[in-house]
Amino acid sequence: MALSNATLLDGATVSATGGTTQTFAPSGKDVPNGVEIVDVGATSYVTRESISFKVKMPTYNANSNTYSKGNREVTLVAPQVLSTGEVAFNVVRIKVEVHPELSAADEEELRKKAAQVLFDSDFSQFFTTGSKA
Repeated sequence: MALSNATLLDGATVSATGGTTQTFAPSGKDVPNGVEIVDVGATSYVTRESISFKVKMPTYNANSNTYSKGNREVTLVAPQVLSTGEVAFNVVRIKVEVHPELSAADEEELRKKAAQVLFDSDFSQFFTTGSKA
């Protein structure tokens, strides 16, 4: 399948299986409104994967009697030493931006659908080759 006829499961249970566990712990790096964790099993500082978590809480505007959207952002960085010796920083960024009136259950469902987009075969060619078909 492709983007033009992709499907998502509504109410799905999303989980990862198989693979090897990577253990992450706080790095001590200052991240405004967040925290960074790093792969404690990495043997090289240069290629050590890290994950940053940031939060921006919704704010209330008394003049307009409205709330802004809050957001949560996760950034996974996987450095790679290239054949030239340069280091490339490969990044996957996930951002959830929702209005405070969205229920917790509806927000969770939205995140589960987004997770499917990252691993479902309907979307593989988009991420691999940029195909919009």
